[in-house]
Amino acid sequence: MSPNPYNTVPMSKQQLIAYAQHSRKSSKKSKKVFGIILGIVLACLLALGGCFLWFVLSLDNALSRNTDNESFSILAEPMGDQPFYVLVLGSDERIDEHNLEASQRTDVMILTRIDPKNRQVTMLSIPRDTRYELEDGTVVKINELYNIGGIEKTIQGVSELTGLPISHYALIYMSDCKEIVDELGGVEIDVQFEINNNDPETEENINVQPGRQTLNGQQAQAYAISRHDVELDQDAHRQDKIRTLIEAVIDKLFDRPATEIPSKIIALAKYVHTDLRAMDITKLAMNFATSSKPLTVYRASGPSDGGLDESVGLWLCYENPEGWANVVSVMDSGGDPSTVEY
Repeated sequence: MSPNPYNTVPMSKQQLIAYAQHSRKSSKKSKKVFGIILGIVLACLLALGGCFLWFVLSLDNALSRNTDNESFSILAEPMGDQPFYVLVLGSDERIDEHNLEASQRTDVMILTRIDPKNRQVTMLSIPRDTRYELEDGTVVKINELYNIGGIEKTIQGVSELTGLPISHYALIYMSDCKEIVDELGGVEIDVQFEINNNDPETEENINVQPGRQTLNGQQAQAYAISRHDVELDQDAHRQDKIRTLIEAVIDKLFDRPATEIPSKIIALAKYVHTDLRAMDITKLAMNFATSSKPLTVYRASGPSDGGLDESVGLWLCYENPEGWANVVSVMDSGGDPSTVEY
């Protein structure tokens, strides 16, 4: 008789029957436990699916309040998971004596490169005094394009200036800055210089001392719009503060329990005019969340040196095609545009 390779003891007929009965009971018990676990998993998935559907529908509803769902032909189609560009605009609101919008200019224009795969965001400010020549030869500041032809004309101008395709836009009225910050319970900012500015709505004087601190909505708006806290490069300084404020808002939004983030995003969405839909935003957030790479944020400004152009009677940035080409090249390659010297 050959040796038993498993070193087992032969069982009698009665033992085999008992073992078979035990196995069937164990199998039934295992199936029951598996069924309970599967039921719990399915219940969780259904709950998450319901929450996800609620989030998508609620976010779309909030976004739809502030947009005509315009998708301009000038917008470029994003290519898979490749980096793409979003033009972020901040519009002032000028009201005439009849309480109508007499004019609006985008004093804030930030071309933002989004790279989900590498968890990288690059913000390049377009100086509001950048020279732009219209089709009829008229020279204007680039921030005037919104007043002339709205979002589409502004996208066209920035795309022509930089040579970059723009896939999406987001517009925020600067008057909503207070509400956005207050909705988040304030934002933490390291204020470099004393801010002494009047609230554009109430005319109340707002004073903010230097130092790292939490600013409320009114203080944050004063911080963002003030230019006279420095003597030189005032607009460049203001653009840098606005980029800092955007970062602070993002940090405050995501520095909270994960369960609170969806409802907070929906609450903030009503202040944003954009062609992005809820599924676009959700997909983008998931791409960023699932990447193992650290988040990288670059901030810079395009060439902003300038002076009075007497031929048109406007203070304009000097024409600097080489400087623009250099900064755009670094940005488009995924580098840090703040390292570029003009």
